[in-house]
Amino acid sequence: MSASNYRARLLFVGLLFVLFMAPFDEGAGRDLLPLTAVTVTAVILGTVLLRRLLDPSSPTVAVRSPAVLPLILFLAVAAASVLWSIDRFVSLTGVARIFACTVVFLLVLHEFRSARQARILCTAVVILACALSGLGLWQASTRSGLFPTAVGARAHSVFVTPNTFAGFLIIAIPLTVSLAATAGRGLYRVALWLSAVFLFEALILSQSRGGWLAGAAGMRFLAWQLRRLKLLRLKVWPAAAVGLAAVVAVVSLSEGLRERLASVAQPYTAATFVERTWYWGSGLEMAAEGWPLGIGLDTYHIDYAAHQHASLAGTRQWFAHNDYLQILVELGPLGLLALSWLLWRVGRMARQVLGEAGDTADGALVAGCCAGAGAALLHSLVDFNLYVPATALLIFLCLAIIAAAHSRLAGAGRVVLAPGAAGLRRFFSTVVLAAGTAAAVFAGRPLAAQRLLQTTLFNAPLAVKICPLSANYWCYLGRMQEALAPEAAAGSYRRAVRLSPRTAKYHAYLGWLLHKSTERAPNCGEDNIGLDRLRRACALEKYSARWRGWLAEACREAGKLQEARRQLRFCLENCSPSEGLKRRINRALEPIEAR
Repeated sequence: MSASNYRARLLFVGLLFVLFMAPFDEGAGRDLLPLTAVTVTAVILGTVLLRRLLDPSSPTVAVRSPAVLPLILFLAVAAASVLWSIDRFVSLTGVARIFACTVVFLLVLHEFRSARQARILCTAVVILACALSGLGLWQASTRSGLFPTAVGARAHSVFVTPNTFAGFLIIAIPLTVSLAATAGRGLYRVALWLSAVFLFEALILSQSRGGWLAGAAGMRFLAWQLRRLKLLRLKVWPAAAVGLAAVVAVVSLSEGLRERLASVAQPYTAATFVERTWYWGSGLEMAAEGWPLGIGLDTYHIDYAAHQHASLAGTRQWFAHNDYLQILVELGPLGLLALSWLLWRVGRMARQVLGEAGDTADGALVAGCCAGAGAALLHSLVDFNLYVPATALLIFLCLAIIAAAHSRLAGAGRVVLAPGAAGLRRFFSTVVLAAGTAAAVFAGRPLAAQRLLQTTLFNAPLAVKICPLSANYWCYLGRMQEALAPEAAAGSYRRAVRLSPRTAKYHAYLGWLLHKSTERAPNCGEDNIGLDRLRRACALEKYSARWRGWLAEACREAGKLQEARRQLRFCLENCSPSEGLKRRINRALEPIEAR
């Protein structure tokens, strides 16, 4: 075995150890043994990874990933919060958690960025989730609990509450389904589908209403993506039927579960939701008091007693039940902005990957990561997934797999890999513009603020100079140029299409402009090109009534009445138009059908 293969296997084993040990840590520094094990392993992995990154022969595509800069900024803000924290030791435990998440992210992005390695990692996560779900189902059947906060018939496994267990499962289930949808024939595929049903059973028995709703949203997104990739066929329905039958059986046998399901329809009357509003009110008071630097990472529970609601006097609360509010309280606006920037960057990368992924297995895995991480981040609005090490590591693992897929496509020249410096420049230029505008308003000079906005923020030529790799800015510039300089506008739209060839909007604007140019110059020969661009936009967004309407209008003006009629009929039957749009389509169809 070569030294590089030996090192890669050791890194892989260390990564699995971090993922498998994290569920035993409750967070907030309450379990020092698993926290120490995870932190020491993360430090060792980080040291090896740093040596690999500094190696001149090492590839630099991971370092140049657009997600690295906001990730490092978020870690830096968390580490700096120790300096002004109200309890530095507790804040250090929080920094250790974010450091472990950062190491996992960079390790996957740099060392395990191939599609095959990503599938192996996700399979390991499925095995871990099945083991934890088995314990949870045993707890629910025997009505036993490991923690005083999670007793009775609710499954919670090794997690401190059933809600955190549900947060872990809503990430693992989409990963399992995405692996099963692209697995070959045989026992591996059958095992994955059975695992998905098994995890779904555990999610149901966790009785977490927020987890149910967030998981349903994630699975809806995944089903849409699998349908787009032509992977959601009739062959998956037997597995779905088995899962539904199992769920019906479980629900029919559990009276407490039926009551919990009925309460989903009235979430705002539940006592737990009312308590959460009290937590959020206390969190807003703490955020205002700790402005602008925050009170220090993971110190929410220390300062909570001075701001708790009168109805909760004498109780102790470790988390705000809203991750974004708690980050604002502990790290201030800069920490929340850094996290938002990271999620925004990865979201943009996921959109590019899902639009360009020619390999259905790669696209399905990225869709599963988007569904799982998105569901957990949605669930974080009412819970604390980012503060539980197991779910936080799994979220960052999904984000890293998305970033690695983006890096692979960028290496093949299929997407534009925007440098981190351009993103940082755009981010800080927006902050400076917003600060300047706010200063002008507070200084009593609204005209100066309006002029600042008109000449900078909404000035598309300046925007494309600040960030020339933004297809959206080139599209804005083209829309500004359409009336006075249509040829320049066509050039801007073409630039946007080259930067993001899978975005339907840019093809549609370019096609409509080329079609309209034939009215000014009938012999320019661009009408067919314009129609082709509009057809391309309809192919990219098949159910967009807007692009179908544009194509139908262009075909009608070009004399292609049969195609115009076909597009309008497609809008009526498949695009779910509103009543007003239906009337407009019917009015457009009448003269065409009359001919």
